[in-house]
Amino acid sequence: MADALVALVEMGTGQRPFRTVVSATVEQLLQPYNAAAEALRPVVAQIFNVAELAGPAPGPTR
Repeated sequence: MADALVALVEMGTGQRPFRTVVSATVEQLLQPYNAAAEALRPVVAQIFNVAELAGPAPGPTR
């Protein structure tokens, strides 16, 4: 968990992911949820007129 926190702190503004999964086990459980959230993100950004959130999200970190 500390490694994930350090990686997030070291990332530049605009590069931090919306969420960070800290273990492979949790990543497997949350993968379907994260995929659905990523598919919905551009739609929600358009609804709320926030174009900067409609592009691809930064990659996940550990």
